[in-house]
Amino acid sequence: MKVLPFLAAFAAGLLPLSAASASDKCDIAQIHGSRELHDVLGRRAIEIVNRAAGASWEVDARLAQLVAPSAAFGLGAGDVGRPLGSGVSGARALATEMKADTFRFLGWDYMDSPAEGCAEQK
Repeated sequence: MKVLPFLAAFAAGLLPLSAASASDKCDIAQIHGSRELHDVLGRRAIEIVNRAAGASWEVDARLAQLVAPSAAFGLGAGDVGRPLGSGVSGARALATEMKADTFRFLGWDYMDSPAEGCAEQK
């Protein structure tokens, strides 16, 4: 069994998960706390990997809604980083490489601070 730990950088830094594009309405505007925002973005990151691993990933409208064409995917960082591409095909490359079948994400769920759901997350 493979485990894909959720990293804050994955959900917040690499993927503009809070809004699919400038033309789409942000569906998490009602979120105003970092705890809830972290949870929602973490679940979306899991949804992205699951959808990208699916057989119909190329025509998955929800996956295309969640992953901006400019979202960069990679493994590692710095000197050992390996870029996997961007957009939906980058998400597919990550899902294929990871072969994850269980997920967990840890983070700031024990602390809460103000957060704006539709703002850029870094």
